[in-house]
Amino acid sequence: MAAALFVTILYRTARTSLEPRNQYERFIFGALFWFALGMVWNHVFFFAKATAANERALVMRIATLDGPLRDIQLLGFAALIIAGVSQRFLPMVYGLARPRHDRQTLIFVLMNLSLVLNIVSYVGLVRSRNPLFAFGLEAAYLLMPVWAVLLVKQLGIFSRPAQPDRTFKFIRAAYTWLLFACFMMPFFLVYGSLTGQRFAHSYMGAYRHAFTVGFISFMILGVAGRVVPMLAGVHGNRIGSLWGPFLLLTAGNTGRVFLQVATDFVPRYAFPLVGVTGFIELIALSWWGLEMWRTMNLAGRRRAPALGAPTSGSPLVIIGAVK
Repeated sequence: MAAALFVTILYRTARTSLEPRNQYERFIFGALFWFALGMVWNHVFFFAKATAANERALVMRIATLDGPLRDIQLLGFAALIIAGVSQRFLPMVYGLARPRHDRQTLIFVLMNLSLVLNIVSYVGLVRSRNPLFAFGLEAAYLLMPVWAVLLVKQLGIFSRPAQPDRTFKFIRAAYTWLLFACFMMPFFLVYGSLTGQRFAHSYMGAYRHAFTVGFISFMILGVAGRVVPMLAGVHGNRIGSLWGPFLLLTAGNTGRVFLQVATDFVPRYAFPLVGVTGFIELIALSWWGLEMWRTMNLAGRRRAPALGAPTSGSPLVIIGAVK
């Protein structure tokens, strides 16, 4: 019910928008579609587990349904909505140059095509063991780095921003991790075959951590770190550089990704260190959270003017436009 209300409210809000339709909106609506489908799939997954007749049936149902559910959540909802918001928000806020060739339609098609092919091929492979589905799954994985590279080029993430900011390092790191995670996937089946695993759990876990903490969390930290001072009316020279949280989160995430793969080879040494990386990430996120708290407290002493008050082109006007 909550998911249905969320999607409905956003859809009705978009319909009343005074601005003309923009291409980036298809990413937002695509993400909402996958979000709604993921909620339905989640219920199917729950009842499939709850009604399993025995342990073997339970394991098979988890093996069949869990992977597609995670892909719907990460590649369908999270990736699409971040891609859509990025195309609206990042070029304006950081002053990124427009791409020479607009590939938004191609990126949108590839992101959805790779996900659909992924789900169909994965379920078909698990249920039938037909090697043809393995080729389809590999094709889906090969499309992932393609759309990731095109998205990075579309946004100009590695170009020089006209409006540099302390948070842009988080944005660049996020898309670096997206590239890394997407380039991992074409090697998933190869890795499993070389290590004699039907399903390489450690490798898949490393990929998902690179995607969730590396891409999603870095994006959240970067965008929030940029927006909060704007809305608080706090100038950049009054707040910290955030290098501490950035370096700690980078170290923790890098350690987790590589050590999780290492558990297949040196589990005695890798597993304890994997736990340590979690504490490093916790410290990084706590440090960042305290910085945001401090920034918001500064707003009480120096209130930001209304969103419509600043002159055209100011950060607050940009935030108002995005809202």
